[in-house]
Amino acid sequence: MMEHTLKVCDAAKQVAYLESTNAANLSIYKRHGFELLGEIEADGAPSLFPMLRQPR
Repeated sequence: MMEHTLKVCDAAKQVAYLESTNAANLSIYKRHGFELLGEIEADGAPSLFPMLRQPR
């Protein structure tokens, strides 16, 4: 599913954005070209990891 969606984004020259709540998944997204933008923490909620991928 991710490969298909990224192909569509690339064809349209669109940036892809996602937010993960599971730090263990970050390496998977990095393998697909996503860059970690930071970590968001708020009052005991799980950390949120926003990620961005430029079109290829």
